[in-house]
Amino acid sequence: KTPYNVQHFTPVVNVARTPLIMVAHPSLKVKTPQELVDLAKREPGKLFYAVAGYGAPSHFAAEMFRARTGINVTPVTFRGSPDAMVAQVAGRVQFSITNSSTALPQIKQGNIVALAVTGASRLPTAPEIPTMGEQGFPGFEIASYWSGILGPKGLPPSIANRFASAINKVLARPGIREKLAMSGNVVDGQSNPASFAELLASDMKTWVEVAKTAGIKAQ
Repeated sequence: KTPYNVQHFTPVVNVARTPLIMVAHPSLKVKTPQELVDLAKREPGKLFYAVAGYGAPSHFAAEMFRARTGINVTPVTFRGSPDAMVAQVAGRVQFSITNSSTALPQIKQGNIVALAVTGASRLPTAPEIPTMGEQGFPGFEIASYWSGILGPKGLPPSIANRFASAINKVLARPGIREKLAMSGNVVDGQSNPASFAELLASDMKTWVEVAKTAGIKAQ
């Protein structure tokens, strides 16, 4: 219960979006989100999915998937992505929707199977993994967290726009996008205060609805 909310800030610029990756343990023998849904419906209540912290992006993304597909699966909450991934690799949970920086090394080693990324486009560092939208699950590009810059409430538009322009110039420098991509980030580069404000409003609307549907309460 923080003493602030989004209204206490001025959106300046979105730096990058970081898609999540839906992964499964190899023992499930599924290769797509639809195959996972089919399996979950054949075996209701028998599949467990990892949550890297109550209220974390992985929690909200998984609840969105569960609500939209109507599958009966059970969450297992961990203290963070590393603990959740240890359980995922060990097969103590069957699937998860996790951050790409944690998942990609395990995917490349063959310890887990990548089913899809939640972004609007494929990851530059893993172009072989299709998006949720490509596989018949539209609307999941919202399940990517953003890294942006906010200013104090009442920041004059002229200053906010100057900051956004300067930051976008930095993001356009050779090597910057590549370095950020190594952690699974997809650089925006075109963001401005107005578009970032729209992104915040859209995210808030989506995740409030997911929280209500899933019964996620503030703790």
